[in-house]
Amino acid sequence: MSLLSTDTLHELERLNNDCKGIVGILIKWRYPFFTDIRSLVVPPNSALVGVFGTPLRRHMDTATVEKFAHVIYYNTDYEKALEGGAHTDEISLPEIAQAIKEIVAIVDCKKLRLIVWEEMLVYFVANLRESFGIPGPTNAELEKIRDKRSMKECALERGIPTAPFLVLSDLANTEEAKTRIESVLSYPLFVKPIYGVASAGNARLNNQEELMAWLLATKNKGHKETLCISQSFFYANL
Repeated sequence: MSLLSTDTLHELERLNNDCKGIVGILIKWRYPFFTDIRSLVVPPNSALVGVFGTPLRRHMDTATVEKFAHVIYYNTDYEKALEGGAHTDEISLPEIAQAIKEIVAIVDCKKLRLIVWEEMLVYFVANLRESFGIPGPTNAELEKIRDKRSMKECALERGIPTAPFLVLSDLANTEEAKTRIESVLSYPLFVKPIYGVASAGNARLNNQEELMAWLLATKNKGHKETLCISQSFFYANL
């Protein structure tokens, strides 16, 4: 059964025939636009198509909708997609995958570009690109900037200045962890999960007391995620 309506299929055929440039597919899942996209400029001879979860419809004003040549809404089970606290590389949204499959059957995949503004979907969308032969960043390419350790190591290899850091994966002995951290880094410290979205799991630690409190709290929560800890190397007075 097709996820796309007859009108949508006809519109995609028109875009494929009329657009000599790219057809951008902007995918959104859970969150409305947090920035005003009314000033977004679509390149000449190109088009922008939206693929949005149905709950986002109520957040779409007329000016925003008019930026798109066409908008496709889909129903999705948010709870099922997040079962077990899925990580960003585990999210699976069959409704979006089906929509892209049907779009690729009509629009030349060389024209297509998949655009995603929600961090939780970055790997999922990269998988779609690879599955359907759509140009754009692959998972292997994204890994270098999504994995904070790989990102910093990549920067160092290329002579790009980066704050001193270490990777911490064992909090069983908080005193040993503190000693290791303080032997390499100086305060203030910034903690981030190796993988993460938005600012979840981030912390700023200004001194040893805050470091120990954070280590104990994190250990007691049973936190098992590998963390990247770096020191500040510049300050800004705002």
